[in-house]
Amino acid sequence: MNIKLQDLSKLDNLIDDLPEVYQSIYLHGELIREGVRANDFERLEVIKDYIKPKQTILDIGSNVGFFTINLAKLFPENVFVSIEKQYPYARLQQELIKLEGVNNVILIHSEVTTEWLYKATQACVYFDVTLLLSVLHHIPDAETFLTELNEISKSFIIELPHPDESKVCGKDILKKQLTLEKISQVKPVFLKMPYEAATHCDTDLKRSFYYADSPNYARESIFPYIGYPLQPRNYFLKTDAEGLIIHKSHLNQDIRTVPGIVLSDVAQIGEILVPSYETCNQKIADEFDRLEKLDNVADIRPWNILLTAEGLQFIDYQYTKDLDNHLKFNKNRDLDFIKNYLNLIFNVHAQPQVIIDGVFFQLYKTGIARVWRSLLEEWANTEFTNHILVLDRANTAPKINGIRYLTIPPYDYNNTAADKQMLQHICDEQDAKLFISTYYTSPITTPSVFMAYDMIPEVMGWDLNNPMWKEKHLAIQNASGYIAISENTAHDLARYFDNVALESVTVAHCGVSNTFSPAQAELVNAFKNKYGIHKPYFLVVGGGSGYKNSILFFRAFSQLTSSHGFDIISTGAGSMIEPEYRAYTSGSAIHTLQLSDEELAIAYSGAVALVYPSKYEGFGMPVVEAMACSCPVITCPNASIPEVAGDAVIYVQEDDVDALANALCEVQKPIVRNALITAGLAQAQKFSWTKMAETVSKALIDATLLSLNLKDINLIIFPDWSQSEEELGLELQEIIQALATHPESEKINLLIYTANITTEDAEIFLSSVAMNLLMEDLDITDTINISLIDKLGDMQWRYLLPLIYGRIILTNEDEIALAEAPVIDIQSYQLDSLIKNIIATFPQLSLTTD
Repeated sequence: MNIKLQDLSKLDNLIDDLPEVYQSIYLHGELIREGVRANDFERLEVIKDYIKPKQTILDIGSNVGFFTINLAKLFPENVFVSIEKQYPYARLQQELIKLEGVNNVILIHSEVTTEWLYKATQACVYFDVTLLLSVLHHIPDAETFLTELNEISKSFIIELPHPDESKVCGKDILKKQLTLEKISQVKPVFLKMPYEAATHCDTDLKRSFYYADSPNYARESIFPYIGYPLQPRNYFLKTDAEGLIIHKSHLNQDIRTVPGIVLSDVAQIGEILVPSYETCNQKIADEFDRLEKLDNVADIRPWNILLTAEGLQFIDYQYTKDLDNHLKFNKNRDLDFIKNYLNLIFNVHAQPQVIIDGVFFQLYKTGIARVWRSLLEEWANTEFTNHILVLDRANTAPKINGIRYLTIPPYDYNNTAADKQMLQHICDEQDAKLFISTYYTSPITTPSVFMAYDMIPEVMGWDLNNPMWKEKHLAIQNASGYIAISENTAHDLARYFDNVALESVTVAHCGVSNTFSPAQAELVNAFKNKYGIHKPYFLVVGGGSGYKNSILFFRAFSQLTSSHGFDIISTGAGSMIEPEYRAYTSGSAIHTLQLSDEELAIAYSGAVALVYPSKYEGFGMPVVEAMACSCPVITCPNASIPEVAGDAVIYVQEDDVDALANALCEVQKPIVRNALITAGLAQAQKFSWTKMAETVSKALIDATLLSLNLKDINLIIFPDWSQSEEELGLELQEIIQALATHPESEKINLLIYTANITTEDAEIFLSSVAMNLLMEDLDITDTINISLIDKLGDMQWRYLLPLIYGRIILTNEDEIALAEAPVIDIQSYQLDSLIKNIIATFPQLSLTTD
């Protein structure tokens, strides 16, 4: 077959960009460039005998794709997933795939790690055979890697050169982790393949290729249905001479795909080299236009995206009887889902970029982790997800579809200075506009928002020299914005820190998930049988000592004449009960349990009451969770608890044993109990994770606008910076002078749009204007506030626009910038009419034109 000169020329340029040509490069069987390793065809002859028809093959570390391409040609009914972490090799492989005309290859540019395999498992990729080749020598945790791979692969082909040979890479890994004894624990039977030829590692190998197959091999589906909360539906992937087809068994439909690319399988794992981000966005827009004209369309989820021969389509968009009614198509909502997903695939993020340090997930698994997991889940399918990047400390953060992560080292309280430097480096590298930590970490210069959960150490008089609390105080002092999870926490934050004004704190109440709802009687009975609970029980949280104050319950419990008729469940962090407190519970069993959310909801539902005599709470999540599960609550009117519980609980003072004993009796009366349950369910409805996520995201976007120093009256102008300095300078001088010469001009803020000029050049230009005014005896330094606006994101404009009083019309105006900014609904004024309108609207400012 003749090879075109233009193809050779393009290949030569791509080959010249390679760091090293160690795998020989062929096109249509002809050698294009010889590599360091010269026996690829010999290896191919051995490998191909172990490939079964219609398998899905994963080739990790595929280099220029010699094995992928040639095996794909030999097995046109198979699907090949080719992974190459070095972009020059992947780019060349992409061109070779196109020139060879193979249509059953999925190409991914990604580094393969244990985390990669975890994502592949989450994306439900199903691999029948794995060609690991020499890539395992370079994976530090090869045993864990193989264990994870075992979840999604039916068989392995592994190259195991002898570790004692001088040129073999990864000697320690081969000696300690990739012994036949260890890998045979993953795959029980390993067969040595008939291959002893020279490789790129050495000419006299004592070990080479090995193969292992599972006796339980059975091909199911590589595309399980995960779009809706239903039983999985089977999607069978098959190939023919024209490429890949997905068969939808429940609708008996076939969809022909673009060669080898199934976005839901690979999109979350690596960079897809084809098609482009712009192409995908256009195809999505076209597809939604088509769907909107149809009568029978279901809710669209990102993992149903499919590239077909007819363009981008959705693998299952028809509404069928087994779908809940709320899953019907909603264009605006579903389009947001898909766009957010594409941004995640192609690593596109909108400005402003907000970095979230997920450090708390590394440290603890208590209520704060629940708060942040809930927020991330709420944000995952909203526009805000395009603005956030979660720093994942040592792979401890929960993996939520739609959220972008960056894995970083774990936090160390003994090396906080280095951690701050690392965080600042990340912020600079990611061009972050704002930083927020899940637990008190902070960068050096990037503006940050502090999230206050409680002020327990300060209120309770704990040792504030503890490194954790010292970091907390530094974070508070350096923050430019504040969020608190209750009004009480906001007041305490302002009370203990003089630099925090109460009005600057945004209150975002926690929510309660749908998991916490009344459980059916049979579930409660099964729960009690599982844990050997044979009596009615009271539920307490947090053990006997400390600010949770559960000792009050034990003392009151001992006063009940019928105490022997009840058991006690103690749950939550620090739920162990001190031995001396057991004297108060003679005749009653104490069950110390660590429960999942599902079991905790059942425990609430079956309890006589939650007894929660806490001395201080930042919010009081157990209270709202119990109320949501129809569990009566007895608590103390301290800190944030009345804010959360309202009038739906029984209150006792934190040291009143008799009052609590009476409450334990009262709560058993049907009339009291039913009233508490009804009121509690209504009170719990006031708290929503969706509402909290909206409040927090707005507060974070607002914080990115703090540098604008917004005032009572905010005006905006769009200068054409390409005009002559003299002409534009005189116009700006006139505007600034008019606004600066009013008695209360300090309440006016002039926003100057500078997206089409560097900040430095704009500042120099305005300095000359200020100097000219100073020559006329007008010092504007302490009169009018001027803020420069660079390009803003859509969410920033959305929050800023309601705060802008008007736009001043300029003679020298940037029409292009004006058209790009969403300011069409802002009132526009000539300078003279603006002054008059401000006087009429804000007479208290007493503005005049003197």
